[in-house]
Amino acid sequence: MTETIGFIGLGVLGSAMAGNLIKGGFTIIGNDIAAEKMAAQRGEQMPEGWMIDSEGNPLTDPTRADAGFLVPVGGYKGYGLALTGCWPAP
Repeated sequence: MTETIGFIGLGVLGSAMAGNLIKGGFTIIGNDIAAEKMAAQRGEQMPEGWMIDSEGNPLTDPTRADAGFLVPVGGYKGYGLALTGCWPAP
């Protein structure tokens, strides 16, 4: 029987621990707000449109996510969604 361990917030420390547990034969269920870390743990590529590199090219390799930039939801118009929560209420 395989033991299953859950992680909430993989981050730097949790990713390392989860990786070692996977190597040890454990099943890991993980969650993180950083979807690129989840894709890296599963050995998957990120979909085009999530991140770009410093030259504006699509970045799909989650192991290179630290060298990239998240693309705002909604494309070039999406940055405005983040601004809507920044203004003080009247």
